[in-house]
Amino acid sequence: EKFFSKHYYFLTSVSLFRSHYTGSDGLLRNTAYSGGYVYNQLFGYEFPLGKKKNTTFSVDLKFTLAAGNRYTPIDLVASAAANRAVYIDSLAYSEKFKDYSRFDIQVSLRVNRKRAAHYIFMNVENLTNRKNILSEIFDSKLDALRTEYQLGLFHYGGYRIEF
Repeated sequence: EKFFSKHYYFLTSVSLFRSHYTGSDGLLRNTAYSGGYVYNQLFGYEFPLGKKKNTTFSVDLKFTLAAGNRYTPIDLVASAAANRAVYIDSLAYSEKFKDYSRFDIQVSLRVNRKRAAHYIFMNVENLTNRKNILSEIFDSKLDALRTEYQLGLFHYGGYRIEF
């Protein structure tokens, strides 16, 4: 970690973890939260602008990499017969989706005045438009499994006045 000074900051963090439970059958299994790891990197730089140095242009970057979510497999044959998802409980949370990753960027302009500060920003989340898996569901119309994905490229902006 480097705290903000000389116009920039950064932070790197890693979390390693496991989460288990003992089922009613006495077997130790993973929980839905037993991904294993999360890695984050943050970096930001601020460019002072103007003669009075009361305006700054900033660029902030964030990268996240995490183990894929755990899930319980669906029995396709039983699901088709029941016309709804039927999970294989004996394999609870035994499967794992592909790893999750995302790269975000924010650019902003801040103007400090005597009575108020003006802040304009633009965020772009999942800049690479990576298809991170959210879940796998049973589609009763197709009698097949369908993968649902998290949001792809997502951008938004804003304006804020601070008194």
